[in-house]
Amino acid sequence: MTDKTELDIANQYFRLAIEYTKQTKLDQAIEAYHSAILIDSEQASIYNNLGLLYAQKGNLFKAVQSYLKAIQIAPDFSIAHNNLGLVYLQQGQPSPAIKAFQKGIRTNPNDSSLHHNLGCAYQTHGSLEEAISEFERVIELDPKNANAYFNIGSILEQQGHLENALFMYQEAVNRAPNDKNPHYNLGNTLARLGKFTEAIFAFQKTIQIDPNFVSAHYNMGFIYAKQKKRALAITAYQKAVKLNPNDASTYYNLGFLYAEQNEPSIAIEWYKQAIQIEPDFDDANFNLGNAYTKRENYEQAVAAYRREIKINPSHTAALTNLGLVYYKQGKINEAIETLSQTLEINVNHEKANKYLRYFKQRQSVEVRLN
Repeated sequence: MTDKTELDIANQYFRLAIEYTKQTKLDQAIEAYHSAILIDSEQASIYNNLGLLYAQKGNLFKAVQSYLKAIQIAPDFSIAHNNLGLVYLQQGQPSPAIKAFQKGIRTNPNDSSLHHNLGCAYQTHGSLEEAISEFERVIELDPKNANAYFNIGSILEQQGHLENALFMYQEAVNRAPNDKNPHYNLGNTLARLGKFTEAIFAFQKTIQIDPNFVSAHYNMGFIYAKQKKRALAITAYQKAVKLNPNDASTYYNLGFLYAEQNEPSIAIEWYKQAIQIEPDFDDANFNLGNAYTKRENYEQAVAAYRREIKINPSHTAALTNLGLVYYKQGKINEAIETLSQTLEINVNHEKANKYLRYFKQRQSVEVRLN
């Protein structure tokens, strides 16, 4: 049994640990808690606080052990059950997390955070209907909880129930108008429904909240491109590439837009940057070949098409275009051989058949003339 003097000393260590924690002196705080435990080892709150510190330091194993000790001392300690569940989720273990949250709820059934975390654990586990039920319970307990609406929306979107997801995201936006994520997901869902003008507005709102939200810029570029608003699409993609200069697809999309505008020289530079980041980007290599062909840079076009065919030997469009470039170079035998390869893959390839017949006729004429 610990006497009053010893308890006072343990409490002093406890208060010291709290002060260290406020000052983000985590190692000193842990040491102070352990000093308290040496005097009084039956205080569940000490172990719970230790678990929080270990989790903050990334030592999840010790965090779990601390929470389990807190629960051993106080089985109805719902906060410890909740914290234990959160660590299990961090470890990618939704099943024990679910059990931990359920135990916390049995002790404290009206704690909305426990129901929310249980919903997240079910969602991670893939038990989506159970997750929705928990998030609905959160809304019953806390009607202003935007995250619950957001999470239901994400599940419904995943299930393909886009109109219902849209409603949930809008409810989340109404409750948290300054949270970028509901606006962003709202934009994605509107885009999937073909409501592009509304989607653009949602992405603009996302960017207003967070100007560096690269995916919102990218998605705006994608929608503008679908709407044939190329100048706006280019502006959006250029902002995206400035924020994330390592995304090959953004460079590619810029190249494609410039190619559509009949500016192959600019398109070439964007395609080359995409390939520099991702050498096996097959569409970038193929369209780079097309752009070089447009510029009549046939050697570079051949090199680009060959790279593409090495990446994707069954790319009939690349084989066909390569054959046409060979013909433009005066290499009729190589052209015929390459188009024949196209037909080995797809005997009904209309373009390859058309030009192969023409090239063979030309070859026959040349032979007769010789």
